[in-house]
Amino acid sequence: MFGTKSPAYNKKYKETLFERFTIQGGSTEKKRSHGAFFETNYEFLLYGFFIGLYQNNRLELPVKSEQTSFRHEIENWGSKRHTDLRRDFKYVQFALFEAAFLNTDIDWLRVECGDVSIDSAVTKLITTVEEYANAGFEYILEKVEERTSTPDEMFFLRLITQAKK
Repeated sequence: MFGTKSPAYNKKYKETLFERFTIQGGSTEKKRSHGAFFETNYEFLLYGFFIGLYQNNRLELPVKSEQTSFRHEIENWGSKRHTDLRRDFKYVQFALFEAAFLNTDIDWLRVECGDVSIDSAVTKLITTVEEYANAGFEYILEKVEERTSTPDEMFFLRLITQAKK
């Protein structure tokens, strides 16, 4: 059930971060020359999630009307298309689930006994993903706005390295 979800994030990050740093059509070379460093939206969401996680910082989502999602279910993240030359990397989905599982307060015994629904537990896991990702996006946005120049690959490497300290 976790895999059928598509995590939401604050709409303000769509234009300020996602559209700026993810490649959404067009040639990779052209996008890279304009500062897009992530091949897919889910890669950027994972990046934001791990920054928030490494900083142990969560940020609640705003009301539904101020949320968005790129509508790509977790179970499809890293899936190999028949035209791709790369290997399937479903381990990305497992890493996200594992990190959410370890950082979400769920009484699994109560779930097993039927006192808490599986849907409720999955909702909590997704909320964990969303809140860590949104905290990561807020941090990234602050760092982008502090810069006088366009971020490069080293910018993103330094951010994740600094977040892990």
